Amino acid sequence: MPVRLVVLLVPLILLSICRSGWGVGGLHTVSEDAYLRAARNEGEYKAGPRYPDFRSVCVVGRFRDSDDWQGSGVLVAPGWVLTAAHCVLRKKKAPRLERDLKVRFGSRINDRSREYRVEAIHLTLPLDPQVLRPLLSERKVSRAATRHADRNDIALLKLDRHVEGIPVADLFEGRAEPGSRICFAGFGSYATGRQKKEKHWKEDGWKRAAENTLDRDGHHPAGGLIAFDFDNGEQQRNTLRDNRLLDGLLSEMLGPGQSQAGPLPLEGDCYDGDSGCPIFARENGQWRVLGISTFGTDYPLRGRRGSTQYGDVNCSTRVPNHVPWIRRTIGGE
Repeated sequence: MPVRLVVLLVPLILLSICRSGWGVGGLHTVSEDAYLRAARNEGEYKAGPRYPDFRSVCVVGRFRDSDDWQGSGVLVAPGWVLTAAHCVLRKKKAPRLERDLKVRFGSRINDRSREYRVEAIHLTLPLDPQVLRPLLSERKVSRAATRHADRNDIALLKLDRHVEGIPVADLFEGRAEPGSRICFAGFGSYATGRQKKEKHWKEDGWKRAAENTLDRDGHHPAGGLIAFDFDNGEQQRNTLRDNRLLDGLLSEMLGPGQSQAGPLPLEGDCYDGDSGCPIFARENGQWRVLGISTFGTDYPLRGRRGSTQYGDVNCSTRVPNHVPWIRRTIGGE
């Protein structure tokens, strides 16, 4: 059966999007093995009140070779994966949807035992180059276009069949309290907050998981993003304490708030190769997907990501804003 690429031109009501791609990076004081075991829910990281079940986290790509993949995603219905829109867009002058995409579940990118073909791609945005350009490049665009894109970086992938034996991740629907503990997992590069140069990053294709503290949950009217910074205990790297290093547009979108400098035991951030990974938070006693990883900053915050290090800020599309569209799309409307 040929792949069908479907774009839904849905009204944009309180929705969210962005650009970039990453994998999990952690504290230089913590063993890398801890982040690997957490992604497998091994030992003290077993799924339960403390950690979500990370089996729902998958990798998206064409997999023609070891580097041919676009990002991460999460299973939100038996035959549906939620990811970032920029992971399924080809970076050409005229934005187009990627073709021949597949999804793989497991602990490593090259595991083909649970591979599914993407049958259809659904976006909340029309394929208008003026709207989508902020997702595809760093070229200067209008503030309105950037804000519009940065709140709506989300896509649904319909798979060729239902996924068996892997639990579906629930969707967050309300507000998350700043200061709440969050968890995330994804595929991609690994490095500590001290390794700012890409040549020091490890690109082995393993899934890793980490935790952080939520600093912003889109309370501002221009919102649609959630955000957290990569803490290491140093106040000068506590970027979201007062937004002092954020550019004006990003500061306005995230809104005011506070942040604590102290890292959690498995503190982490996102590195190259992990766009589209889920950000989990607890709601009504259950782990649910609050965000889809979208873009990050460099430290000090001069703009979009050039590297990942202590003090960087992760911005993710706020999933609760999109729940009605997600449910309508999965329901076949």
